[in-house]
Amino acid sequence: MTRTVPPLGEADAFELFSDRAGHVRPEFTLRPEDAEAVRSICRRLDGLPLAIELAAAGVRALDPAYIAAGLTDHLALLPSARARCRSGSQPSPPRSTGATSCCPTPSERSCASSRFRRRV
Repeated sequence: MTRTVPPLGEADAFELFSDRAGHVRPEFTLRPEDAEAVRSICRRLDGLPLAIELAAAGVRALDPAYIAAGLTDHLALLPSARARCRSGSQPSPPRSTGATSCCPTPSERSCASSRFRRRV
């Protein structure tokens, strides 16, 4: 049996993020300067509840602004994926929020496409 969970509206997504972030870090309070980052996270995750919950879990170690920035550079928060895709080179440190490009390199795109290519 498959169940489809519809995306949340902006207000509900915002509330879900805030609630789940408070569960993983009880001292977490949503500051006014975090509000736009949380809205951005919820929009980028298309209001999908599970994705929002997983992003909110990141508040244990990261500020909402850093999480939002990481969503523009999908590989930035996954340095081990970058390292696996590089053949014969040392892994580079993860990019900071001040990264100059949000696009993966050609070798990273090639690695990602080969990982997700369906095998027949």
